[in-house]
Order: sequence, then C-alpha cells, then structure tokens
Amino acid sequence: MPVAANVICYWTGTAASIPAGWTRETLLDDVYPKGTAAGVDPGGTGGALTHSHTTVSHVHTAAHTHTVPNSPAASGSTNRDPGGTHAPDAHTHDTNSATANPTADLTGATPSTDAINHEPAFFRCIAIKSDGTPVGIPVNGVTLWNTPAGAPTSWNLCDGVAGRPDMRNVFVKGAVAAGDGGGTGGAATHTHTVASHDHATNFSHDHPAVTSAAPTQAAVGAAGSGAQAATATSGHTHALTIGNQATDVITGNTDAAGATNHEPPYTAEAFIQNNAGAADFPADIICLWRGTLASIPASWVLCDGGSGTPDLRGKFVRGAATLGGIGATGGSLTHNHTATGHTHAVASHAHTVAAADGAGSNINAGATVCSTTAHTHPAWANTGASAFTSGTGTPTVDNYTDTQPPFSTVAYIQYQVASGVTPLRILAGRSRILP
Repeated sequence: MPVAANVICYWTGTAASIPAGWTRETLLDDVYPKGTAAGVDPGGTGGALTHSHTTVSHVHTAAHTHTVPNSPAASGSTNRDPGGTHAPDAHTHDTNSATANPTADLTGATPSTDAINHEPAFFRCIAIKSDGTPVGIPVNGVTLWNTPAGAPTSWNLCDGVAGRPDMRNVFVKGAVAAGDGGGTGGAATHTHTVASHDHATNFSHDHPAVTSAAPTQAAVGAAGSGAQAATATSGHTHALTIGNQATDVITGNTDAAGATNHEPPYTAEAFIQNNAGAADFPADIICLWRGTLASIPASWVLCDGGSGTPDLRGKFVRGAATLGGIGATGGSLTHNHTATGHTHAVASHAHTVAAADGAGSNINAGATVCSTTAHTHPAWANTGASAFTSGTGTPTVDNYTDTQPPFSTVAYIQYQVASGVTPLRILAGRSRILP
C-alpha cells in the first residue's frame, strides 16, 4: 500500500534533496505544528514570536534626614520693671540633631517589561507530503513514534548519533521558506528587564517639627526705680517648623525579572528516522495531515486518545529524550516572573526652617522677678541638603496568558493496518512480508 496522498512526514536534509514523490508543504514553513482541537479541521494559525508584561504599581519608601544649622545671633529686651529695661545678651542656638524621616513616600509606578522572544528550543524540518506514489517513508525521513517498547527495525531515535539529527527535547519548527532543514534555535526559558522608570518627579514632602537647642542667657542687673538686683541666668528654646519641599529629580531605574519556562503545552513523542536503506512503511508511525478530519485516509487513525493512539489534540509535540520518555507532558500557556528589588537615587534638596518666638523665662533675683522678652532671630538658614537613595521596591510582573510560538494546526494521524492485513516493508526495491 503506498503512502496516501497528502500524508506529511519530516525531512531534515536540504530542499534540493527532497525525494521523488514528495513535495514541500509550504504552509508549514517557519511555523510550529500544533495538534488541532477536538472536532476542528486543521489549518488554524496563531501564536507570536515575542511578548512583554505589565506590572502592578509599586512604591518606594523615602527615608532620609536633614541637619538644622545654627541660628543667627539675636537680642531682645527684658522687662525688669516699669522704671527701666535691659537687653539680654546676644545669643545663638546650636545645630539641632538630624530631623526625623519625611512623612511621604515616592508615588507608585507601573513600568512594563521589554519584549522577549519566547520560542521554545526547536529543530527545523521541511514538511514533505506524499503525492500518493511513494511506497513508504523515504530513507532518512522522520516520523513520530509512541511505543516506548522500541522503534521499528532499522528505525532509530533522532539522538544525534551516527549522523542522525538530534531532536531530543526540542520542538519541530518548519524550515524557512525555500530553506533547508537542520537549523536550531530557541530556548526553554527567558528573562525580562523591567523598563527604566521613575516616580513622581516632584516628590513633595515635609519633616516633623523640631525644637532648637537651649542656650544659657544672662540677665544683667541695672539701675531702675528700685534697688539694683542680682544677676541670674536662664535658658530657652524655639520651636522650628521644617517647610514642605519638592525634590527636583528622581532617577529612573531598571529591574531584572527572573527566568521562567515558556514552553507551550506539549506531549513528548519520539522522533524516529528511517535508517533501513530504502523506503519503509512500518505500522504505528505517526505523521501529519492538513486535510479535513473527514478525509483522513484509510488505515490512518486520528491521534485522539482512542484506538490505542496518544491524544495529541490541542498540543505541541516535543521530542522525547528516550523512548522511555514517550508520553510525558508539560508546558503551559501562562507564565509570570519574579522581579528583583531596585532603588532610585533622589536628587539633593533642602527645606526652609521657620522659628517660633522664644518664650520669656522668669528670672528670680532675690525679691525681684524679671523676665526675658519673647524674641525671634533673623531667618534660620535652610536645612542641610540631602541626596538619598529610596528604599527597595519590587514590581509584581503580571501573568502572561498565551506563550505560544507561531503555529499552524495539523491532525496527527497514526498508520494502523487493518485486521488481517500485514504491512509491507519495501527493501532494495522488493516487497517482503514483515516478520
């Protein structure tokens, strides 16, 4: 029985060496074959070469401190009694300890990731289809195999040994248009870089109020309406308010997203090569079909899980590493990534300082009570400048929902000889009954 017209197998050689009776199926050039869905005729297309992700909004803390400078000198007057006044000594206030952390954080940001190729590891093959005249799969032709117990006589696993192509742990991808078989590429995993981004470039914030350091201030006795009083000392402070300030620049930053597997849903089948030295047509080989499901040729059965076939509907096929690995499943349409944390450099900035009046302090001088007058100082200088690095923020990378490479759907079909019929093996141009 010849191989029915339009049954497809794989050719890993050159385009020029495609055997007689076989022609290139150009609709499978440069795409990945995928099993068609249940009840759906082959020929559907989809998938993409690349994808990117969005992220969930993330924020950063912005802990930093400032120093408050010394005050300028100031003097006021003391109301000793109605008969006279006397000014207290000119004085300054010492630098305060660092101000507390700000009361605001960087605003949220939702950067996207870069676009990354998500093709799984592949081996390029030319899809070749029978014109109805070949008496078997050609020498060096490749088909799928689903029996772990062993391959047909003179057929071997495509394991890279003795000149055979190595199609273990890879997916078939069609050769480029008019190109040859044998190219490789792709990978099982990929990473992304979260796009460079910044946060609110006008990071407005303030700091809690602080209190100036207290100096020691002398009140000197002087003539007045009464007797001269003894001198005394007293101290005081000022309440300082740190003004609101916006930073000018928040430097952008990038973030690496960890590696993840992007292989699409697959079933592992062995890719086996005809090394019999002549066209051969053993039972149970699996080939491809692009016609309607209703037109699958006689002696061929759809691989739908029935009649002893594997269920390859809706699946990609990945080459089994060994015959014992046939039937393993894996892959997924979706994936996400775990990003690493990152920080941002925040530009140097300072704050204004506003001081409240210094409260008067009562001074006991024997029988006389006097008090220093409430007073202010010339404007306090701005706080010390602060350039700082934000706290760590880690974006959450959104799940990606369709990591399929460019595909065209096919029906996987298995050659099953009818009961009572013995398949022929074609060797050296002569037919003989299989043992």
